[in-house]
Amino acid sequence: SLRMVVNCSEPVLARSHAEFKRRFADCGLRDSALQCSYAMAENVFAVTQSTGRGPRHVFAHRDHLSYGSQLEVSHDGNPRARDLMSSGKPVEGVRIRVVVGDRKPQPEGHVGEVAISGSSLFNEYLELPEVTGAARDGEWYYTSDVGFIREGELYVLGRKTDLIIVG
Repeated sequence: SLRMVVNCSEPVLARSHAEFKRRFADCGLRDSALQCSYAMAENVFAVTQSTGRGPRHVFAHRDHLSYGSQLEVSHDGNPRARDLMSSGKPVEGVRIRVVVGDRKPQPEGHVGEVAISGSSLFNEYLELPEVTGAARDGEWYYTSDVGFIREGELYVLGRKTDLIIVG
């Protein structure tokens, strides 16, 4: 009866995704039931969502996944390849982009900080104007998450900082 399970990990790990599918296959879990999303409280939850048969994968060369690098697609058998999973395309009303340095937007396939904009984006961190000012620039929120966009879908690799806003 379970129709969908959404993995909101940042990053979504292909190994964990595959293990979950294997573990619950005997229970009748369909491949299409396991989806991925990139979500955060600052956007009242969903930013992206995979659809259809499930999240896309790309094998990428590990040496080309650092901040500011251009993605280099590899293959499954390459020992330097990393299996990366998409968190899906932006949900309706949300835009995403990847930036580096002075927040300069990058083309698809470049690794940098994930920025989001949309109608559900928060206005400010309560009583933290300096933190808000560092994270917001006009309509864009700079998440401190690192990733890239490929074929319109977001791949999150990790975090730029360890800052967590509580409350």
